[in-house]
Amino acid sequence: MRLRPRLFAVATLVVVAGCERQAAPPTHAEPAPVAIAIPPAPPASVAVAVDAGPPSPPEQPTTVSAIADGTWIVYGARTLLSIAANGAATRYALAEGSRVSTSERLEGVVVERGDEQTLLSTPSLTVLERQKVAHLVETLSALFVSKEHAVLLVGKGKVVRVKLPAKVADPRVTDVRVIAGGTRVNVTFFDDGSQALVPDALLYDIDTGALVGRGVPMADFSAPVPLGGHVNQSGLVVDGTSVSRIDLRTGKVVRSSTIRCPKDEPFGNPTVNASESIVIVTCGADGVVLDGATLKEKRRIPRIMPGCDNGLILGGVFLADDRTMLLHGEAKLDVAAGKYTCGDDSGLLGAPYDVAMTPGQPPSRRLPAGRDRVPRCTAAADASYVTVLGASGAVRLVQSGERLRVVHGATSITLEQDAQYPTLAKDERSFAYPRGNGVVIRSLPSGAVVAEVPLARP
Repeated sequence: MRLRPRLFAVATLVVVAGCERQAAPPTHAEPAPVAIAIPPAPPASVAVAVDAGPPSPPEQPTTVSAIADGTWIVYGARTLLSIAANGAATRYALAEGSRVSTSERLEGVVVERGDEQTLLSTPSLTVLERQKVAHLVETLSALFVSKEHAVLLVGKGKVVRVKLPAKVADPRVTDVRVIAGGTRVNVTFFDDGSQALVPDALLYDIDTGALVGRGVPMADFSAPVPLGGHVNQSGLVVDGTSVSRIDLRTGKVVRSSTIRCPKDEPFGNPTVNASESIVIVTCGADGVVLDGATLKEKRRIPRIMPGCDNGLILGGVFLADDRTMLLHGEAKLDVAAGKYTCGDDSGLLGAPYDVAMTPGQPPSRRLPAGRDRVPRCTAAADASYVTVLGASGAVRLVQSGERLRVVHGATSITLEQDAQYPTLAKDERSFAYPRGNGVVIRSLPSGAVVAEVPLARP
């Protein structure tokens, strides 16, 4: 089956090798000087050919990232390039051995070299702060500074400091993101001193850094099952078999409900639609649909957990119709009706992982009734790779043979033969990809080239 790609922001180690040739020390006594006839130098008008060797190859980008403030970040071995929403390009020289980190959930860039970390603003790449021996958190573009017991990130063009309480003796920060319309910083962490098996979270005001209250644990692969979700000004948190709604403006719990789920079954994956009328959680492999206002159970949908190696992560997002959940891979589940409308793979329709991945074994034998007749979501059955880009479900990346295509509705945009894999902007109005010595930016849905920017300064 095609596995759902994980949307992680990834740090890339960039190392430039360099050395100097030094003369070996003498191993014996120097001989007596010998007179040597030296021919006269050539006249100044005579050119002397010097073989300087082949020119260094132009620097090429290794990574293109779209970050939260709409800036494109591109970097290679020696250069960090920022492209603002208006197309303005800014470059920052990377020292040998630098490592660049970005996150789609935050603005700003972290550059690490040795034991020093530098926070840069975006899109200007202005140095905001330098730290020594701070720890990069797992979401990459935020730092935990042990001596301050604080998390540092870039927000609204400045450094934001949020301090963890002293009672959190040995914090391991796993996720930092700005939520609630850009007004709150949500910090997810484990207290390794307490040996806790599940993460905790706290909520801070982005302007003052003040602690607001309880946050939403947002840790992928750091807990047995995802325990938090958020939309608008609401957060959903699972604790045991209870589901709670948190007002992100105050950090207070405003509604709770207990759901029937056996103790030996993992319970989590709270996901809410944009209007907050539907909440879905998972109990084992089954989906439990809750009323968005009361958090009371309305129905159960058997076996909605994707049968793939993403563990117990549902990974679904609600589409614009406010009732259909898109499972990346892809499959569409009408949560209001409790039925799949399409699916490109049996594993996304409820077939267990061992069935979905075993050649020659008919997965329909172990699919819930009727799902073996669900049509495909896409028509690209002959493609070697198809995945959804972004959260809306409107943009897909398709690979057929050696060529990549970005598909938006009825529009198919074939990329150049030497194009690398593209990245979609958060607003889904453009995408960018490395090509040759620079980056190409195209608009959506037209596919028109907006800009071609070289990585190094022309």
